[in-house]
Parts: sequence; structure tokens; C-alpha cells
Amino acid sequence: MSDPAVLVVDDEIEVCRILERMLSIDRYQVRTSHSVADALAILEEKLFDLYVLDYKLGDRCGLDIAERIRAKGSEAPILLLSGYVPTEIALRAQELRIFEIIEKPFSREMIANAVRKAIGPATGALA
Repeated sequence: MSDPAVLVVDDEIEVCRILERMLSIDRYQVRTSHSVADALAILEEKLFDLYVLDYKLGDRCGLDIAERIRAKGSEAPILLLSGYVPTEIALRAQELRIFEIIEKPFSREMIANAVRKAIGPATGALA
């Protein structure tokens, strides 16, 4: 069985690099995107085992990507990164079955725990 595939979408390139490094160390296959438009194009190619989406993106919001993921029939867990969680985000996130909302700034441990809770460890991952 291959390692779980994760799509990370954040318009901050450095956040993508950090998450890619963290998740790759734990043996997840990581693909990154920096915009809603790019992420939607990627979703036309393939679906992933887990999605890590920033809420506030330059061209729209991460929940727009979550909407497309659900429209394609995927029930894969979605982690939403956000600097703030107003009630309207929480309600829409609940409707889209967001697995967890992680507030920025986050630690490696917060992300690792959320990913393991969502999809379990990658095969061959260090415990």
C-alpha cells in the first residue's frame, strides 16, 4: 500500500514548505498549491487521502475548495487552517464536514496529531 497522499493549499509559500517538510518526514506524499484556482485544477487530476486548506487565500477561501472536494464525492478528511474562527466559518465548515479547524500559528505537534487522527500514520512512518 502506498503512503497517503496529502494536498496542502496555502497562499503563503513558506507555510506550504514547512507543512510539506513536516508531512514528508512522516512519510506522507505531499503536493502543494498556492491558490484556489490551482487547487481546483489539481482536483480534476486526482483526489487525495487528506486535505490541509488555509481558510483565507488570495483568490477565494479554502472552503470553496472543500465544497469542490465534497461535490466530487470525496469523504476524505479536511483540515482547515485559520488565523481566526468566526461563527460563520465554523457553521460552513460543519456543513462541509471539516474534520478539524487548526488555528494559526500552529506547532508541528498540532499538525502531526491532527493528521494522525484524521488518516492514521503513513506506512513505514516513524512512531
